[in-house]
Amino acid sequence: MDFRQLRTFVHVAEHGSFRAASAQLNTAQSALTRQIQLLEADLNARLFDRHGRGVTLTARGTSFLPRARQILLDVNNARLDARSDPLKLGGTVRISLPFEVATIVAPRLMERVLVSCPQVQLVFRTGMGGEGLGWLHQEHVDLVIPCHSMRGNLIRSRTLGSERLLLASRTTRNNHTVRSLSADSILPLDRLFELPLILPSASNGLRQLIDSAAANVGHPICPKIEVDCLQTALSLVEDGFGQAIVPECVSETLSSRQNITLTGVSPLRRNIDLVQPIDRHLEPAALHVSDILVDELKKVFGALPASSIAVSEKYRDASGNLCAISKAAAI
Repeated sequence: MDFRQLRTFVHVAEHGSFRAASAQLNTAQSALTRQIQLLEADLNARLFDRHGRGVTLTARGTSFLPRARQILLDVNNARLDARSDPLKLGGTVRISLPFEVATIVAPRLMERVLVSCPQVQLVFRTGMGGEGLGWLHQEHVDLVIPCHSMRGNLIRSRTLGSERLLLASRTTRNNHTVRSLSADSILPLDRLFELPLILPSASNGLRQLIDSAAANVGHPICPKIEVDCLQTALSLVEDGFGQAIVPECVSETLSSRQNITLTGVSPLRRNIDLVQPIDRHLEPAALHVSDILVDELKKVFGALPASSIAVSEKYRDASGNLCAISKAAAI
């Protein structure tokens, strides 16, 4: 038995299928199946019943689940307790974040890290969808800023701000205001259905947020063009092929594109979260960088009201009980 097998078991149990867990963890389904087979052989017990819609826990599996969670948490706590003396900050801190957030936050973070802990190396990995959570559980990254909010029993997710999603349109002769973000320039969501949209592919986190909002009003969106590269999408907008939906954080970087108008779309917004694992130890350097990253995200995207943050600051303990993280811990 190893910790990877335990983490795989917890995730398959939470998602109810190997396929869903495989997609969330960005790991081949056959690899997850093999890990569960090894764990079942080691325990001499069947943990899941397989059926056409997925899997369900057996009685033995149900009994073992809280113990598996507790083992993972105990190991993490033991590692933390073993660090009795302060360590000199060094090593590598790996961060997963969307490309458009990276263009704003990475330079600010790098500047502060070079001053406060110059021996720490930062590695940035950008993704389009839910790859970050898979990288986190595979221990390929230490911190994740997801494209959209994530929840899970083995992660801690902190909402640090939010931003609007804006409609990027080609400026016409009748619209000379290139950066119109005032309250009187808000487009209702249902108007999007009439437009030739240029959107990311269905696996993109931003697209998933847009699709979810459209589904809530009972009208799925069918884009005219699908393209995951933001710069390509904006070039297509400039050439008059359609309109794109972009995060508000990129508005300042569009100053060179004088023929693009940005308009708010109600109620499209996305939270800016910072996700880190609670089932494994983070090195002191990663914890230090996390504190700086929290500060920079709040500066860029602004803090949400305390009540909104409190709702998102939740996780499940080793027994599966929903717990709230204190305000002091969140900050």
